[in-house]
Amino acid sequence: MDASRETQSSALKTWLEKSNAGYEALIKDAQKNLKAIEHTYDKKLALHSSINYWQRKFWIHVGSAAVLAIGVIVAFYWAAKSIKESMHDLIGVAKLSEVEAWKVGQVLLIATISVWVIRILIRLLLSQIHLWNDAIERRTMILTYLAMLREKELPEESRDLILQALFRPAATGILRDDGIPPFMAEWLKRTTGND
Repeated sequence: MDASRETQSSALKTWLEKSNAGYEALIKDAQKNLKAIEHTYDKKLALHSSINYWQRKFWIHVGSAAVLAIGVIVAFYWAAKSIKESMHDLIGVAKLSEVEAWKVGQVLLIATISVWVIRILIRLLLSQIHLWNDAIERRTMILTYLAMLREKELPEESRDLILQALFRPAATGILRDDGIPPFMAEWLKRTTGND
């Protein structure tokens, strides 16, 4: 009896030691996961306003792009209608050689202004599309950064690269020459003597 008791006692002791070791490993693993979740939650709280900011920026730029796209369509319609009406009113059915120079100049001025306005609207539209892509990219980078933090600790170099990409200045995509048509700018430079 004593031998079987000793065997059972020894087996029980071994089983308890294995169970305790398993529970301790499970508890350590749970604590590690909880600490990672807590760290990610803290980072998410710190970055939550950034995520909301870039989400808001995305929707603002989408709305602006939609309005500008409608504006471009309206401007094309207005330009075509204005040029057609001005040609009909000023020139009529006469031959080009019979038309007075000022009438041709007026039609060209209307066409130039129309093209200039359409060009500016298209550049603004492309700028809004560029900014909306930038906003959604930054939001995605922040969420990816949080997911990577959740899974494991990031190396210092990777974290620095991600943060540099997040905090880079945003380019608008608008070029400096959008003020006046190029030929008009050249003409003004030549007549005023300014370079």
